[in-house]
Amino acid sequence: MTIAISEPGLLCAEREVACRRALRPRRTVATLAWCAALLVGGEIALRVRAWYRHGTAGPVADLYEEDSALGRRPRPGAVLAGATRSVSINRAGFRGPDLAAFKPAGTVRIAAIGDSTTFGMEAADDDSVWVARLAERLREVPSACHFETINGAVPGYTLAMSAERLERDIAPFEPDIVVVLQTATDIAAHSRRQFSPRRATDEVSLGKLLEEHSLLVNLLRQNAAPFLARWIPARRHDRLDERGIAEYAATLTRLMDRCVARGWRPVLCTMPRSFGGAGDQYSLAGTALMNNPALSLAGLNDAFDRYNEAIREVAVSKPALLVDLDRLIPRGDECFIDATHLNDAGHARVAEHVAQVIGAELCAASASTVGRPALT
Repeated sequence: MTIAISEPGLLCAEREVACRRALRPRRTVATLAWCAALLVGGEIALRVRAWYRHGTAGPVADLYEEDSALGRRPRPGAVLAGATRSVSINRAGFRGPDLAAFKPAGTVRIAAIGDSTTFGMEAADDDSVWVARLAERLREVPSACHFETINGAVPGYTLAMSAERLERDIAPFEPDIVVVLQTATDIAAHSRRQFSPRRATDEVSLGKLLEEHSLLVNLLRQNAAPFLARWIPARRHDRLDERGIAEYAATLTRLMDRCVARGWRPVLCTMPRSFGGAGDQYSLAGTALMNNPALSLAGLNDAFDRYNEAIREVAVSKPALLVDLDRLIPRGDECFIDATHLNDAGHARVAEHVAQVIGAELCAASASTVGRPALT
C-alpha cells in the first residue's frame, strides 16, 4: 500500500527543513555568544576576587619592571595591598623595608636568593615571609650583633639569574651570609629544555599570552593538571636527564666559590614540597604538574629528590652550611598553600630551621671595630 503525500504537505515539510537549516547558524552564534559571556563573566569575577584579596586584578602582580639582563625585576617602591595579602618593594628593589646603604657597625646582614618560594608572594605580608622571620629568630640568639635580612628572591628566576642578581644588586649592601633556596624554577626550566625545546624559546603563542593574562585560564590549567596527569599520563615522563642536574650543580658550585672569595658565608637549603608523602598526591602536586607538563608525578618526585641530593653534595664539597628543608618540613598541606609555596606556618618553620643552623654558627661571633663581624 502506497501513501501519497499531497503537494501542500510536501511543501510544508520542505519549509520546515529549510527553517531548521536557517536557524542552525543563529543557534551556533547564540551558543558561542553565551559561552563567551560565561568566560568573560568568570574572568571578571576572578579579577574582582583577586583585587579584593591580593590587591591586584592580574595573574601576575604589578610589581615588576623590565630588566635588560634578567628580563624583569621587582619595581622599587611597588606596593600591593589586599584583604589577605600585602607586598611591598623597597627602594633597592627587594621585598621588605628599606636598608641603609652603609651597613651599621655590629650588623650581620643575611641575603636570601631564590625564586617564588623565597619571595613569598603567598604570605600574608612582608613580615610573614621566612626571610623576615629569620631576623626575628636570630635576635633571640645570644650575640652582640644586630641582624638584618635582604629578600633578594624574584619569582621565576633560575639559579643562574639569582646568582647574577646577587653580584649586581645585593653585593653593594655587603651581606655577610648568603642563603640559597632555589630549585623549583630550575626543575621546570630543565623539563622544558629536555622535552619541549620549542617552548623554551621566546616564541609568542596564543596559549602563552592566555597564561600570562588570564586568571581563568590559569585556574582551569591548575585544576586540570592533576586529572590529566592521573588519567592521561601518556605524554608525561618519569625522569629528567643528568645533564641539567649536572649544570645546576656546576652553577651552584661556582656561586659558592664566589661567596667564599667575597667573604660571604654560604648557606644551602634543599627544596621542601607538599607532595611525596601521604594524602592525595595528585592534588598536592597540582601546581607542580601544571608548571611541569612533561613530567609525571613519579618524574616530579624523582626530579626533586635528585636536585636536592645535588645540593647536599655541593654543601659537603664546599664550606657551606646545609639546611635540609626537604627532610625537615613535613609533607602535606600543613605548611604549604600548593605544591611548593609555603603558607604562613610553613614560612615560620623554614625560618626556625635556618635560624638554628645560622645561630649555631654565629653564637660566638662578635662585631669588629669596623662593623664587620668575625664569622667563623
